[in-house]
Amino acid sequence: MITKAKRALIRLQQLWQVLFVVQAVLYATGPAVLIYVLLFSFWYAAGVFVFFFCLILAVRQPWKLTLQRVSNYVDEGLEAAAFSSSLVLVSSEKLSGLARLQQERIA
Repeated sequence: MITKAKRALIRLQQLWQVLFVVQAVLYATGPAVLIYVLLFSFWYAAGVFVFFFCLILAVRQPWKLTLQRVSNYVDEGLEAAAFSSSLVLVSSEKLSGLARLQQERIA
């Protein structure tokens, strides 16, 4: 069963991945526009855009963003999470009584 908290983490992960792609598009647009202005060639600019877009995606690798990393980010940024958002990712059967209680509190 996916809890409301786990769905929120999954949604944040997906949003973060989309933002990585948008960031790659924006970063690749700069050199492409520069090439277009200098050479007045759409095809060279398109080639530069594709090259930089692929390069940035290869470096950032948004497809490797894990729920654990998202959970760590939430733990560091939100005091309300009480460093327990990673408990949402673990099934209740594998947790101790105190951890289960904390999981219920967070979820």
